Parts: sequence; structure tokens; C-alpha cells
Amino acid sequence: MPRVFEIVIVPIMNDMVFAMARITFQFDPCDDLARTTRFSGRAMRSTFALLMLCAIDAFAQSGPILVGLGYRPPATIFVAPGQIIRFDIVGLKTVLPFDTSTATRELRAVSLPLPEVLAGISLTLRQRFFMAGLQVGETSVKLPMIAIRQLAMCADNSTSQACIRSTITAQIPFDLSFLGIGTFPTDITISEAGVDSPPFGVGAVSDAIHVVTTCDQEGTSCDSIVAHPDGSRVTPDSPANPGEVVVVYAWGLGSTTPAAQTGAPAPAPAPVLGPPGPGSDVVVGFDFRSNAGPSNPTSMTSHVPVYLTPGQVGLYQINVQLPDSFPNVEGCSNITGVSSNLTINFRRSASFDGAGLCVKSAL
Repeated sequence: MPRVFEIVIVPIMNDMVFAMARITFQFDPCDDLARTTRFSGRAMRSTFALLMLCAIDAFAQSGPILVGLGYRPPATIFVAPGQIIRFDIVGLKTVLPFDTSTATRELRAVSLPLPEVLAGISLTLRQRFFMAGLQVGETSVKLPMIAIRQLAMCADNSTSQACIRSTITAQIPFDLSFLGIGTFPTDITISEAGVDSPPFGVGAVSDAIHVVTTCDQEGTSCDSIVAHPDGSRVTPDSPANPGEVVVVYAWGLGSTTPAAQTGAPAPAPAPVLGPPGPGSDVVVGFDFRSNAGPSNPTSMTSHVPVYLTPGQVGLYQINVQLPDSFPNVEGCSNITGVSSNLTINFRRSASFDGAGLCVKSAL
């Protein structure tokens, strides 16, 4: 008899819940047949770290499972070539050992190129190719796995399937096809010990910019990671100066020239953002308001140096020269609550995001 399952896909914007999409489907594990409904949702900007919350067999539970809260309407989920992304999953049987030294349940890849399986768990991305309404091809590839981290969500710290949330960090292939949303139907399957989940649909786009923040490193705040030319962090105590070239780190900017290898560290000299042509430039804008969030910039700075960071997997560097002079801005201060007084906004063809930082105040 088919059983009813549910998946809730919750993208996050700057590590806050932004929207929610819900799919209900029927699945009979005896004959491995799955039937999914096509979920609808409005477009959202693609600067997200993807979250998948997959509810487990309803017959194995004593009641409903809380998987998310929010107010926003549903949104379509997008992935881009080379993107580093996180999948949050409920329902895995695997429970990682608890490490008392770090107070975490975590398993990280220890070799490069990245492995395709961690703790018996893997993620598979499939793309089907259609022409004139007929399927003419299909590709399927396992995603390189970076880490699995688990958290007990229930009040009693239970490690049951319903209570353990597993966060899987993985990389989307650089050769992802994206010539049009819907042209290449794309889905992701979760496998555990050889047992596959139903496929979960996502959209494929050219870019899905996400400025890396301290939250992405399991930090307690969500500060953008921006560096001085010497590699030290731009902070309230070490603000950026007029005319300085700062380095912003990001994921999901898309394809490079030459083509980068998925799951492998970037070589030196590093591949640059590309391929050349319309839409390959990064649009840059400066917003000198205090604590300003990301916004879609309208001014363009041509040929901003953007390339993969040598020795890192899927991590882009954006080198931005700041204006030679700053307007009168309020200085960053914990007392006044100003955590940034400049937001550098970036846009490509399909997405935008911003990096908040502190610059030297003339006040």
C-alpha cells in the first residue's frame, strides 16, 4: 500500500528563513515507485544555502514532525554550476558518533578530490534533456561531499530518526546545464546504505551568488567574510580604507574559464569567471547605509577580478577597489549596534547578494 511522505524545502537568505515550498507524494518502498506532484512557487533571488527537510515514513512516527516555521509564500529552489550548498535532511537512519571535544556530531571529508559518499550517504543530481517535448537524453552524477553535521532537534535530545537533523554540505557539478529553467528538468536523490529517496526537483541557473558569512562556518553571527589585501579580516576594529582593494569570498558565481574540475581544489593560476560574453561581468554597487541588507545593484564596474581561490573547492574571490573617498558614515560600534556601514552588492545574470563590512569613518 502506498505511503504518504512530505518534503519541505526551505531556502535561507543570509541564514534566515526566507520562504518555504512543500511537496506531497506517494511512495511504495516495495516496488520503488514514486509519484511526485509538481510544486509551484514564486521566483526568489538565488543567494541561498539550500535546505532539504525530508520527513520519514509516516507509519514509523507517533505524530507530526515540526520541520520549519515562517510566513513567506512558496519559492522555487535553484542551483548553479560549482555551487557549494547545504542540504538539511530529517529522516536518515545514520546517527554519527558524538564528539565530546567539539560537542558535535560531524564527519568531514579528509581527502581531495572530495569523496562521493560519506557514512554510506550520497546525493545524486540528475538532468533530463528535452527537445520539442520529447526526452532526448539524461545525465546522472553523484555530488562531491564536504561534510555531514547532525543536530538533535527534539527537547529531550532524542537521537531518533524524527529528531536528528542532518546537514550535508556538497558541491553542484561545474558542468550543470542551465540554458533555461525548465529546459533541463533537474532533481536530486538522497541515498543511504543503497536505499534511494524519491527525486526532489530543483531549478538550474547560471549563477546563485552567496557571499560567505561566519554563519556558513557554524559561527554565532552572520558577518560577511571580507579581507584586507594581506589576508586579515575586515572588522570593526580593522575597517577598510578609501581606495583599498578588499577581497570578498562567495559561492555560486557559476562557470569559469578554463572549466574547473568538480570536487577538486582550484589550481594556480586560478580559473577566472566566465565564459566571456554578455552577462559575464559582475555588477557592483556600493550602499553606505548602516546595516544595509543586500540589494540589486544598478551601477556596473566592468572587469572586476573574480576567480576561484587556489587550493579551495568552489570558493570564489571577488577583488573590489573601494571608492577613493567615503561619504560621512557612522562608525561601526557594538554600543550603537552598527555592524556594517558599507554593503557591497553583486549581481550576475540570475542572482545577487551583498557583503556588509566596516569602513573607516570620517566622523
